[in-house]
Amino acid sequence: AGNGQVDYIQASILFALLIILVFRVGNQLISKLSDSCMGVHNSAFSNYLERIFMEKALWADLQFFDSPEFYNKFQNARMNSQAAVSVIWNIINAASAAVTLVTTFLLISGANVFFGFILIAAVIPSTIAERKYTKLLYHWDLKHVKEQRQMSYLSRVASEREHAQDIRLFHIGDDLKARYIRI
Repeated sequence: AGNGQVDYIQASILFALLIILVFRVGNQLISKLSDSCMGVHNSAFSNYLERIFMEKALWADLQFFDSPEFYNKFQNARMNSQAAVSVIWNIINAASAAVTLVTTFLLISGANVFFGFILIAAVIPSTIAERKYTKLLYHWDLKHVKEQRQMSYLSRVASEREHAQDIRLFHIGDDLKARYIRI
């Protein structure tokens, strides 16, 4: 009887390991599929928005192109469009996290209700901190769009082939780098 019990325990452990393996492989496949779908969606949506920006720029009056404020607003619109691209995936991820939280709460509460409430209490501070950090980062980006645009321009001028000869001819590479650092 003792040998049969050992065989049962080994079979149970092997079955549990097999289930864990199947769940891990399934989780990896779903994760890869999700990443692939997100990449395709983000690319298609970004291309669509970029076509809109191109159309608006092509039809804009030429005086707008002389205005730094126009470029700042244009850059803000581009940044906001990138945020719009991720909104759908953030909603899906939030729904997934909510389902996981509720399921985990129910499972843990089945053993002990107190532990379920500890789980909820542990999640709240990180959620509040992430929301606050995201909001601060967004406002910082909006406030510093002019500097970001200037840095991007200097970096582009310093690193693209079409300007390389002039930069070397007039020895302005160090000046470009110093301007970039000052910003």
